[in-house]
Amino acid sequence: MTALLALTTVLAWGFWIPVAQAIPGVPQRSRVFYVALGNAAFALGALVIGGGHLSFGWRPFWFPLIGGVVWIGGNYFAFRATETVGLARASGSWTPLNIIVAFIWGALLFGELSSFTRANFVVLGAGMVLILAGILLIVGSQLFVTALDQTASALQVPALVLALVIVPVATELPETLNSVLWVRTNDDMLAFGNVAGSATFQSCVLASIGVVFTTWHPGAAGLISATLTVLTAAFLLTLLWNGRARGALLMLAIVPWVAYVVAQVATGGRLAF
Repeated sequence: MTALLALTTVLAWGFWIPVAQAIPGVPQRSRVFYVALGNAAFALGALVIGGGHLSFGWRPFWFPLIGGVVWIGGNYFAFRATETVGLARASGSWTPLNIIVAFIWGALLFGELSSFTRANFVVLGAGMVLILAGILLIVGSQLFVTALDQTASALQVPALVLALVIVPVATELPETLNSVLWVRTNDDMLAFGNVAGSATFQSCVLASIGVVFTTWHPGAAGLISATLTVLTAAFLLTLLWNGRARGALLMLAIVPWVAYVVAQVATGGRLAF
């Protein structure tokens, strides 16, 4: 029953904002008013069908009323956030924060964590760290993309070209450092799997999402980069066919990317344009 209620809540909360935002051009204040009317109609129907009764005491009436007013105010800011940065980024930011705030309220007001053991708190702390890291990742990626677009405009070069030069360093450098630490502890398979897995995920899953849901025009420079990537992958596959390879030979995989960067710099970011 708990799982069903949780699923219903997630579906409802994930559905009402897209529906309320479906028609463009409606002022956000009007949307908030319409949503409040919908809530009032639902509450009245639940009261009539359930056969409940109204009580105007301080705790049973005014506390929920204050909570409803705060919630309606939150709806306005939710609409503004989705209008400004989009539903995916907005909900990806406030959903983890909702989890953190709910845990705080549950612990302070209702004592729901009083039976937690030390191990439970360790797991909870790790989860909170992951949630905060996810929020920072969403915000940081937005700032990174915005700065990349502005830099490309200032340099008068295509954003794709700048992304192909800067993004690999920004995204793979942390993975490379992790692999270096693993190699120092003789965990070479973990090191290689870390880099190969992250590269595969980014090149296959994330790239597929970008191609499907955006108007993507790679142009000649993008096709050159894709060709070099496929050739490099074929080289690595051949090199690792027997399950082992020397590090010096693996380092040759960086040559196509370096050559591409040098060519872009030499042509002022206008290679094949």
